[in-house]
Amino acid sequence: MTVKVNTSWKHKIFMLSLISLISAALVFSVIEKRDSSVNGIKIDFKKNYGKSLISKQEVQSKLSEAIGFDVAAAQIKELPIHKFEALLEKDTRIHESEIYLNAINQMVIRIELSEPIVRVNPKNGKGFYLDQYGNRINLSKRVTVRVPVATGLINGYTSDFMTAQQDSSLYQVFDLARRLYNDPQFLSPLVEQINVDKNNDLTLVPKVGREKIFFGKFENVDDKFYRLSEFYRRGLPNEGWNKYKVLRLDIKDQVIGSKEL
Repeated sequence: MTVKVNTSWKHKIFMLSLISLISAALVFSVIEKRDSSVNGIKIDFKKNYGKSLISKQEVQSKLSEAIGFDVAAAQIKELPIHKFEALLEKDTRIHESEIYLNAINQMVIRIELSEPIVRVNPKNGKGFYLDQYGNRINLSKRVTVRVPVATGLINGYTSDFMTAQQDSSLYQVFDLARRLYNDPQFLSPLVEQINVDKNNDLTLVPKVGREKIFFGKFENVDDKFYRLSEFYRRGLPNEGWNKYKVLRLDIKDQVIGSKEL
């Protein structure tokens, strides 16, 4: 036997009215929120190094300039959130940004800063930093970050330098700097400068001690750094820290100390 359940017309009208009221309330709530003002700005930086190359005030000023007035006094409907994120990420000092409004209408700006791992002074053009991904970061007139400095005959920055790899002196510098960055126990505290000479040979200058480390050509990099670490750990304390002017890594399976440059 089939039982038919009939819904009364009064119940249908009630449900339709209820849905209409809820929809209207939601629309009114959205309109009211859009017309309300920003209730403050909170800027959070994510970084793994010392002083930031960009300040929180600079970030807020960028957004204010984009809309033509103080962003802190704006109404929510005047905030182009996605455009703000794109604008911030065009700044080489910023790796990634996220902007949203919280429950109390506060605009929250979360920024992952680009992290410099080497400062490059190329043979032509202005200097710049490279981050751990190989992206260029413009220098700041306000702040400098203490990282190894690369000098000498280094190619200027091009967007495809990573694909050139061993043919690019900039890539060679970046690769060495990335290895320093990834070894905070030994290489990072050791090396202050990377120099590229006219023969495309590489020399590392330590932060302490008078010896220079002649790395030679950009080849057998892992082996050279292994020999260097073993020499510093075992050989140099016995030989004396000021005995040599040059430590040569360009000779296979050896570290040769020399008193002459």
